[in-house]
Amino acid sequence: MAASGGPLRPFTRLDSVSREGIQTRPVVLGEHGLVLYASIRLGTLNSRLGVARLDGTSKIIDLPLDHVLGFVLGHVVYLRGDGALMAVPFDVRALNVTGPSIPLISGLQNNAALSPTGTLLYVLGTASSQVMSVDERGASTTLLGERARYAHPRLSPDGRRLAIDITRDETTDIWTYDIATGTPTRLTTMSNNDRPEWSSDGKTLIYLSTRESDDYAAWSQPADGSHAGASLLQGPNGIREAMFTPDGRAIIFSKIIPTASATSE
Repeated sequence: MAASGGPLRPFTRLDSVSREGIQTRPVVLGEHGLVLYASIRLGTLNSRLGVARLDGTSKIIDLPLDHVLGFVLGHVVYLRGDGALMAVPFDVRALNVTGPSIPLISGLQNNAALSPTGTLLYVLGTASSQVMSVDERGASTTLLGERARYAHPRLSPDGRRLAIDITRDETTDIWTYDIATGTPTRLTTMSNNDRPEWSSDGKTLIYLSTRESDDYAAWSQPADGSHAGASLLQGPNGIREAMFTPDGRAIIFSKIIPTASATSE
């Protein structure tokens, strides 16, 4: 869109060959005629470096990141998902990375900004948290006091156990906790696994996993960890979420269905 306003027009198109699903958090390098952005593949939450020229042609580079902050002194400066600030040498003409990534600062939150002159603003601290429960009167109780990168907590139907995914060293796994004793049980150990959901009888968990491919698939596993997980549902563009129906006879799930006309504006 023109700076003065007006109609929107497509700038880039999603790369169907690499199964690109989302282009997000663009950074404009006006003097080089480039736009840097985070490119997310369909069916995953993994971002890579995307580069587009102002004529709309683009390229995806196999550099894992959370998002790009800018370009300073010949280096693309970016944040990783684990809070590490990184810089990598980059050729703006050939659109290629020309050397290994350099760690700059660790332990950042997902909030940072970089000026064109190289001044960096950032927030130190990790994304770790504790898991709490709050009753109808507003009284809170700590369920998991150890600080970690928790997500998607789910109480079992009888309220005695907690299923949750925990990210450590950029790998996410499913854990269960006995609330009365605090005893943890790790259910998954391969690849990335998240979004657990209980069956109505509390005996089974369904969750998403990338253990067989880069795309998320729905898996099920006994909640007591007595058996390894089994794949239930896969799709060409990955499953985004899945859960059992109350009677346990079906699975409700969502997935991304790309369209041939998908564009980024």
